Amino acid sequence: MNFDEDIWLQQKKFVIFGAGTYGKKLVNLYERYNIFFAFIDNDIKKQKTEYLNIPIISFKEYLNRYYNKYKIILACSIENKEIIENQMTTANLEPKVDFIYIDEFLDRFKYNFPYYSFKYFNQNYMNVAQISLTERCTLKCKKCAHGCYNVPNNAKDMDLSEVKKSADSFFAHIDYIEYFHLIGGEPFLYSDLSEAIIYIGENYRKQIKNFCITTNGTILPKDDILKNIKKYIMKIMISNYSHTLPYLKSKYEKLLQKLNEYEIDYMFNEAELIWTDYGFDYVDRGFFKEGISEEKRKENLQQVLTACKTPCREIRGNKLYYCIQARTCRENMGFSVGQDDYLDLSKLDKSQKSKKILMDFEMGIFPKGYLDMCNYCNGGERYKFPIPAAEQMK
Repeated sequence: MNFDEDIWLQQKKFVIFGAGTYGKKLVNLYERYNIFFAFIDNDIKKQKTEYLNIPIISFKEYLNRYYNKYKIILACSIENKEIIENQMTTANLEPKVDFIYIDEFLDRFKYNFPYYSFKYFNQNYMNVAQISLTERCTLKCKKCAHGCYNVPNNAKDMDLSEVKKSADSFFAHIDYIEYFHLIGGEPFLYSDLSEAIIYIGENYRKQIKNFCITTNGTILPKDDILKNIKKYIMKIMISNYSHTLPYLKSKYEKLLQKLNEYEIDYMFNEAELIWTDYGFDYVDRGFFKEGISEEKRKENLQQVLTACKTPCREIRGNKLYYCIQARTCRENMGFSVGQDDYLDLSKLDKSQKSKKILMDFEMGIFPKGYLDMCNYCNGGERYKFPIPAAEQMK
């Protein structure tokens, strides 16, 4: 998508039609950024009130005063959809020109918000980034997207000083991030986890929308860790592999009981049945073979990267990796390519030029134009290769 050609991404403020669950969630998602001028709601009881200092007005008031200023995002329930669509039609408002549905709005904004934040707020925004505290794991999944099955149990974890350096380097340049994860391997194996949480929580919690730990649920965290998770309002993302590994059910029950005891927010969905195969253990697109020109290689691998648009960045010291899988699998599986597939944050300053370099990087725009590891990955086509979730090595 060309940012400058999308009329919706050229608007600095919007009006949300629907001051209910969906509309309020949208406001909460972007609460740091004052991009919503008002709510519209047909409920007379809601009109002339506010939510998070955003006024709630009638549709008539919008048409009389604000029609030419603010476009509408429809955030209504299914029950009210037909009623509101009729209101739009009666008022001669056009879909995609005057109003847009919330799902389509998020499709445009979730990917492009780093550009939007840079343009209108002069801030670097990022969707998802992670610190991989350890590559060690309690499971040995055959198709681990990080290649952790190849990591010995006595492998060295990231030093706490390096974790702190990574956080310092990252948040010196990123003003705000939607999801910041501490991951592994299995992060509850990391002996300095509590100290890492405290450091990031004390220094950078205000720059993080959702501060998370991603776990396979096999380890019950100690009380000191749980206390700090609660203190810094973290969310636990639990991978549910009980379909493949039924013995995990009892471990999940104990973990959920403990999280509920501490009133810690968590996400635990239905058991995962299928993964998608990145194919790092067998894919070779052949773009590094003799006879392939550098120009053709760049063109081919740019297409792979564009089709993938992986959202997961990783910070490791001063190195910001565009694709965490590319970094972890390269190291854990012994690839000899891709060592330079990162942005060196130590070379950036507070200038507009540096801000734009970082924004472009988040949007997948950088001088090289591709990652070496794209040659060894199914990328955006990985969904064509379903595999059993969490199948274990023998």
